[in-house]
This record gives sequence, structure tokens and C-alpha cells, in this order.
Amino acid sequence: QKSLSPFSTQNKLRRKVLKERKNFQVTVAYVGENFCGWQIQPDHEKPSVQQLLIEILDPLLKAKTAQNPRPAKKKPEKSFNIRVCGRTDAGVSAIGQILRVRTFCRDVVASDIERKINSHPVGAQGLIRCVNVEAVTEAFHPTFSATCRAYAYIIDLGSKQTDTYDLSPEDVSKLDAALRSLEGIELDYFAFSFGKIKTATSLCTLFRARAFVARSAGLPNKRALCIELVGNRFLRRMVRILVSTTIREAVWNSSSRFVSPPISHENGFPFGMSKREETDKPAPPLGLVFVGAAFSEKGSSESL
Repeated sequence: QKSLSPFSTQNKLRRKVLKERKNFQVTVAYVGENFCGWQIQPDHEKPSVQQLLIEILDPLLKAKTAQNPRPAKKKPEKSFNIRVCGRTDAGVSAIGQILRVRTFCRDVVASDIERKINSHPVGAQGLIRCVNVEAVTEAFHPTFSATCRAYAYIIDLGSKQTDTYDLSPEDVSKLDAALRSLEGIELDYFAFSFGKIKTATSLCTLFRARAFVARSAGLPNKRALCIELVGNRFLRRMVRILVSTTIREAVWNSSSRFVSPPISHENGFPFGMSKREETDKPAPPLGLVFVGAAFSEKGSSESL
């Protein structure tokens, strides 16, 4: 007997909608100081990355939608929507920010999106660039499909503004040892976060935490301290607070908890710090770079 359940009809409609939608993973790089952050912020003097990408892609995807119209609805549909792997604050840059662009434009292809972004005046100036575009499955979500994210914090050791960071090799070794002690351990990073915790837990695991001095291939006298962090998740401003606090304790204060190995993380808290007043203020945003992410499911894989 044929089912009269309303859910059968709903499932058919859903399958039809999913078949019509196209999903793309878009990898972009941008210079953070030119933007007020990822998220749209009305009336800000600088554009957001999200708003700029909407302005760039909307004409393309609207035109494609007009060529292949869907049945009329009471409310007009957006030509596409964007989801992002990691929202960046004002001043934070990215070399591998991952987006998902979802659209009902059936004839749009990956090269259309890449060409549209890079041919825009802001893209042509190098302030934002599309690194890669590829088709992904309906299941891919840049936030929830990510198994880990990677950040780098860069401190120019040669500029007059960063004389206090002119670290000795011994200082860098102590900083590196402190960071390495965090690797592979699930710890409560509440003290290294900002604002309300919107997730069920503040537990995070860092798979890689290192510090080293890097030199430019083209400018051999140019030195920078690079701090690499790869983890399963990061709380708001966690990277910047971890950077400033670890430098303060391991280098400047030579805290006793950092002098005699092994460095302890008492009661499951990084360096035994459970309260926000124990940690330092966040390091400046201009030094932070979102490097990339790895995913569990997206129809194709991206590894760090």
C-alpha cells in the first residue's frame, strides 16, 4: 500500500533540493590589516572578509541563477551562502582559510569562482587571493567537518617596535620546551580564552606546539620568531593569549614551573593556570596567521 505519510513527500522534496545544490570548498588567503575581521560588521570603516566575498561572488552567482531559474517562491532566495572554517579577528591574516560556497547555480564551475575573486581589484592588489576551489559533497561543512586547525604566530625580531622580543637562542629553546610540553595532552584552556564559552567544554588538545627562529630566503638578515600551533579546536583568542603567556612565563619571568623539567600541567590546566587573571593579555592580532585545516569528510581531503 502506498504511504500517505507527509514525511515521504518532505523527504522527496529534500532529495530534490540536495540534488540541485552545488557545493565548493574555496581556499583563500588575505592580509588581515586590510579587514575588520571575517564577520560582517556594519558601519565599520574597513570591510570584512565575508562582506567582500559576498560582493565579489554575488554578481556571478546571481547571473548564473537567472540563466537557470528555480520555481518561484514567496521569499526570494539568496544566490549562495558561505560558511567558514575559522572566524578571524581584525588584523589576523590567513594563508589557507577554508570556506564552503553553496549555490543553486547548476552550471557554475570551480574556475568561475577562482577567476572572479582573483580578477577583482582587491584580489588583483594581492590583499585577498583565491588559492584553490574544488567541488565537495553535501556533507562537507568547514566548521564541523574539521578535525584540526593550524595557526602560526610571527614576531619580527628585527624591527624597532619589537626590541623586547630580541630573544637569545636559549630563550627560544625555553619557549619551545614549554610549548612542546603541551603536545598530545587534553587540557582545559578556559584561562586562555576570552568571552563566554559557547561550547559544551573548554577542553582542547594541541597536536603540535613549537617555537623556532625563521629566516627569509630572500632577506638572510631578516629574522622572525615563529610559533606553530596545531590542535583539534581553539577557543576565542586562545592562540594569542597562549603566545603572550608562554613568552612571559618561560622567557621574561623564568617562572619556577618552567625551569625544572618536566613542565607540569596541574589538575589538567596548561601550566597549572585555571583562572583568566593568571594569564597575560592577548598578543597583538597582526602577528597571527590562520594556516589551514584538515577534514574528516568532504568528498576530497586536505592535509596539513
